[in-house]
Amino acid sequence: MLKMRLSMGGTKKRPVYKIVVADSRFPRDGRFIEKLGFYNPLLPKDKKERIGLDSERIKYWLGQGAQPTTRVARLLGENDIMPMPEKGNNPQKAIPKKDRKKADEGGEAKPEGDASKPAEAPKEEAKPAEAPKEDAKPAEAPKEEGMLMKADVLAKSIDKNVKDGEKIIYLSPKGKLFNHQLAKQLSQEKTINIICGHFEGVDERLLKTRNIEEVSIGDFVLSGGEGASFVILDAILRFIPGILGNTNSAKEESFENGLLEYPQFTKPQIWEEKSVPDVLLSGDHAKIKDWRLSQSEAITRDRRPDLWQLYKKTKEN
Repeated sequence: MLKMRLSMGGTKKRPVYKIVVADSRFPRDGRFIEKLGFYNPLLPKDKKERIGLDSERIKYWLGQGAQPTTRVARLLGENDIMPMPEKGNNPQKAIPKKDRKKADEGGEAKPEGDASKPAEAPKEEAKPAEAPKEDAKPAEAPKEEGMLMKADVLAKSIDKNVKDGEKIIYLSPKGKLFNHQLAKQLSQEKTINIICGHFEGVDERLLKTRNIEEVSIGDFVLSGGEGASFVILDAILRFIPGILGNTNSAKEESFENGLLEYPQFTKPQIWEEKSVPDVLLSGDHAKIKDWRLSQSEAITRDRRPDLWQLYKKTKEN
């Protein structure tokens, strides 16, 4: 059953909550399916930072049958995402749970205090130091933003399928940046095993115990590592003999000598009043080589200052 509830973070005295959708059959260990918003009861009601809701995703999950807890339903009602639930008295609220069970079995149970007085409706806002009833235990540490891939599960797969000495790569935004030189280096490996990241990542213990190298294809985040694996495989395969029709093609590409590639031209000689540079038509191979080098240097200096600085250091040495 899908449940829309609050998940506690922060500390007992300064709680901050995520509004999440989760499977109620799973233990309340911080796992959830999707984060739908946040709620900070410590802030005044007129502060924008007090609550944030992804109304489209919330309506989607409501349509999928997700049931909001009473507290979440009130928050959604206050923000016109769903009808405001009716407030009602709950005489059972004052009875300890163990006594409620006795009452259900036919015994008598009296609420603590004066049972003749109806229980008051829940306050509009909980005291800052108290966690709502349906949330995680206040003593628990702040929860992660999502699930992790378990070390024991991945280890079984690795131990069964990966031979000793084979390279294992885990695709992660915090890994070593993948580039031309790393692709060339990896092309020398006999076998490469790639773990495609998902969710928040994998248990760190797996990376340490199985000698797994973390690799990133850039400073951005993908929903999964499959797309990144295709990028890495394509770059590596180009260095394997027989993959490219012309073995010299890879030698003249960008990054091969630390520079971006020079401009390319083909027929017709004049197109839309723009002509091919005269030097390329001269037949003088030395001048053509010099022209290409100067163009590569100019392009690299303009577009990739980081590569240009590395190139200059290499050239000086």
